[in-house]
Amino acid sequence: MMPFYYGSKARSVPEYLKMRFDERVRALNSVAFAVMTIFASGISMNALAKLLNNLLGWNYNAALLICSGVVLLYVLKGGLTSAIYTEVLQFFMIVLGFAPVVYLGLKDVGGWHSMTQSLQTVAVNNGYAADAWSSAWRPVLAGSTHNRWAWIFSQWSSASASF
Repeated sequence: MMPFYYGSKARSVPEYLKMRFDERVRALNSVAFAVMTIFASGISMNALAKLLNNLLGWNYNAALLICSGVVLLYVLKGGLTSAIYTEVLQFFMIVLGFAPVVYLGLKDVGGWHSMTQSLQTVAVNNGYAADAWSSAWRPVLAGSTHNRWAWIFSQWSSASASF
């Protein structure tokens, strides 16, 4: 959808929906997104309270109130900016959290070369090309002439310019 957003000069999905359809569609999308956000936030808060209850022995209701209070404070203090910074921080925390898992996994299988060798054996035994499961990034790294997604994106970009 990004080529359509760029082509229409919309800065958000609701703005694009209002331009493309009308105010009713934008309002429906906004209400649906708000409901989804409330449910997703509730599920996350529930999971965090259960985690604190199980790991640290905190009272579930107290953990839920403390976590909700912390979130309320930083949203009231910083607004949307604080939420964006939190998302960015979470991304880096997830990447740093997975780094040891990847390291330990590669160590257990004997390193990158050993892993690709094992994948080649499995691929050939199942009737696939030898590099079927280890060459996913090759089209991206080879440049746009070998990348069908770059070609599709360029077609969408040129189509959205006329939109």
